[in-house]
Amino acid sequence: MILPPKQGITMKKFHLLKLTISLILGMIAFLSAATERDASPKPDWFEYTMPFDSAAVDVSHVLEDGPAGKHGFLKTKGRKLIFEDGTPFRFWGLNVVASAVGMPKEDAVIFAQNMKKRGFNLARLHYFDSPWTGGGSKDEECLIDYSKGDSQHWNESFIDRMMFLINELKKNGIYIMMDANSGRGYLKGDGLPVKIKERARGYSMYVERVMELQQQWMKRMFNRKNPYTGLVLKEDPAFVIMNINNENDLFHTLRYNVAEPYGTELRRQLREWAKSEGRLEEVPADEVLNFHYKNSKKHRVIVDFLLYKQEQYQERMASYCRETLGMKQLLIGSNWRNGASGITLTHDSMDIMDAHLYTDVPRRSKNKRVLNDYQISAKKFFERFYQIHLLKLGNKPFISSEWDQRTGCETRAEFPYFMAAQSTLGRWAGAIQFNPIKNTQKLEYATDNASWSDPAVYGIMPHAVLLFFRDMRPAEKTVTMMIDPETVDVYEKLNTPQMFTPEIHDFVVGVGKLSGDEDPKLVIPHDGASLYGKNTTSIVSDNGMYSRNIKKGIMRINTKGTQVIAGTFGGKKYGCDNLTATIETNFATVALSALREASIEQAQELLVSVIGRCQSKGFNGVKDGDKLTFNNYGTGPMLVEPIMGKVSIKVPNPNLKVYALDATGAIQESVVSSTWEKGRLTFELSGKYKNIHYLIK
Repeated sequence: MILPPKQGITMKKFHLLKLTISLILGMIAFLSAATERDASPKPDWFEYTMPFDSAAVDVSHVLEDGPAGKHGFLKTKGRKLIFEDGTPFRFWGLNVVASAVGMPKEDAVIFAQNMKKRGFNLARLHYFDSPWTGGGSKDEECLIDYSKGDSQHWNESFIDRMMFLINELKKNGIYIMMDANSGRGYLKGDGLPVKIKERARGYSMYVERVMELQQQWMKRMFNRKNPYTGLVLKEDPAFVIMNINNENDLFHTLRYNVAEPYGTELRRQLREWAKSEGRLEEVPADEVLNFHYKNSKKHRVIVDFLLYKQEQYQERMASYCRETLGMKQLLIGSNWRNGASGITLTHDSMDIMDAHLYTDVPRRSKNKRVLNDYQISAKKFFERFYQIHLLKLGNKPFISSEWDQRTGCETRAEFPYFMAAQSTLGRWAGAIQFNPIKNTQKLEYATDNASWSDPAVYGIMPHAVLLFFRDMRPAEKTVTMMIDPETVDVYEKLNTPQMFTPEIHDFVVGVGKLSGDEDPKLVIPHDGASLYGKNTTSIVSDNGMYSRNIKKGIMRINTKGTQVIAGTFGGKKYGCDNLTATIETNFATVALSALREASIEQAQELLVSVIGRCQSKGFNGVKDGDKLTFNNYGTGPMLVEPIMGKVSIKVPNPNLKVYALDATGAIQESVVSSTWEKGRLTFELSGKYKNIHYLIK
C-alpha cells in the first residue's frame, strides 16, 4: 500500500534514502578503515637479540655487594624499609615466573649474575604453584604434582632447583620475595566438594578448608631447610617479603554468583554475621544473591560483611605466620588494584601495600587478541596508574610487585623510564618488573609480556636503574586524600580533576574524615577535590625533574645524572639540560646517563640509548587509534625499527669519542663519526650499526 505524501514517503524517495544511508555507512566504514595501519615489523627493521648470559651495560655498581641478608631482617619505618642494622633498602626487582623458578642449575648461576649486572636487587618467585606451568611428575615444571589428584604432592627435584636458585641470588646480593598462593589449584582430593580453579580467588578468604590448606603449605615451605644456604627458609634474612595471596580480594573476585556449595556457604556466613550485628533485616531475601560490586551502594550490609571477612582473613594469616610459624618476613595481604578501597580498609595487619600496574591486558576477540596500546607520553589520563594510588596508605611502605606494558605495545620503550621516575617521585619502597620467563631455554623471543631479551624493556633498563637508585629525587610535597570508611565506595575511583596529582606530587591515602582545617592543597577529600583542571595539557613534577606535554606527546626526565626524551618526535627537536635530540622517526626514546659519576658534565663515560618500536619476528598486528589487534606474538629474533636523526650532548670535554655497542656490549667500530662545537658533542643516527647503545668516553 502506497501512503499519501503527507503520511509517508514515495518509493522513489525511499530508494533515494536507502542509497543515501548506504553511501553514509560506506563512507563511515572507509574512514574507519583509513585510520587503521599495519603495526607489524617492516623490512628495514634489524634483528637484535639480548643474550641470556651477558649484559650490554653493567650497572651493578649502584647495588650493594652480596650476600643478601648481611644487614639482618627487613623492617618497616613509616613508609620506608630498613634493615635491622639501620641500613635503608629500596628495590628494583624482577619477577621470576612459573617453571623458571626451578630453572636448571647451570642457568641459575648465569641468571643470578646477569640479574645483578642489569641492576636488579630483588627477585619475586611467582606462579610456581600453578597447573598451567606443567605440574606433572614427568617434567616437574611446577612445585605441585597435580597428577596425584590433589595439590599437596610436591616435586622434590623442582624444590631442589628452586633452593639452588635462591642461594645463587643471595650470593649476588639479590633478595627474595615469595608468594604463598599465586596460582595453586584446589582439587577434590584436597577434601573439597568441588574443585576450585587456580588462586581460589575470593574463596580462599572464607572457605575453611582452603584456608587450612594454605596454612599447611606455608608451614611446609617456610620450615624447610635450604641445603645450599644451610638455613631454614623462614630464618634466612635474604628472604624479605611474603605475599599471602596474589591478586585476590572479596569485592572484585565475587562479581557473579559463586559456585555451589560455596555460594550457599557465603550467604550463610553473611546472615550469621548480620544477625550478630543486629542487621539481619538489611540482608536481601533473594537466595541467589549476587555479590556483584554494582550492588555495593544498594546493599551496604554486604559491603560491610565483605570488609569484615577480608580483614578477618588477613589477620588470621598474619597471626599464623608471625606467631605460629615465627616468621620475620614482611607481609603483603593482596596486590589487587581492583576493589582498591576495600583492600585499603582491610590491611591494618599487613606490613606493605602493593598494587599491580599494567597499561592493559590482551583480550581474546574471536581468534585474535586485542589490547589498548597507550602511548603514555601522549595520553591524557593513564587511569590504571592513578587508580593504584588508592592503595598507597600514608603510614605503610608501598610497592608494585608487577608492572609491565605488554609485548606488542608499540611504545613500551617509554614505560621503564616512566616507572623509574614516578616510583621515586612518589617515594615507593620498590617496583618489580613482570618478566614472563617460564622456561630459560626460550628466552630469545617474546611471549605474552616483554621477554628477558626485549630491547624495548631490558635494553634500556640501565637508565631506569640509574634513575631509580641514583638520579631521581622524591617529590617535594605530599598530598593526602582522605577516605571516609563509612561512605566510600569500595570501587572508588579518583575523579578526573584528581588524576594529575600523583604525577606531580607524592600522593597517599588516609583513612578518616576531614576536620575542615586542612590545607586544601595538601589534604583533599575522596569525593571531588580539584587540584588541577581537567583541561591540563602540560604536567611538571613539583621537583622539576619530570614533565609530560600531552598535546605534543613528549615526556622528559631531566636530572644531573640521567636525561630522557621520549614520545612523538616526527622530525622535531626536543631537549633537556644536556641532551638534545632531533629525530625524524615518528616515535623514539632517547636517554643519556653518566655511567659511574653522578653528573653528566663530569662523567668520563656516558651511555646513550636510542630505541623506538620493537616487535617479535612474525608479529602481525593492526593499529587503530589506541586499539591494537594481532594474531600472535611471533617468535625470535626481536626486530627493532631504525631511528633516524641526530643526538647532541652538552659536555665540556672536546676529546670524548662515540662508540657503537652491540647487544653483548662489545664495541662494533673504533669510532662513530661525531663533531664537537661550542661545548656540544653531536653524532648522527642512521641505522648503520643496527644497535641501540652508544658509549661515549
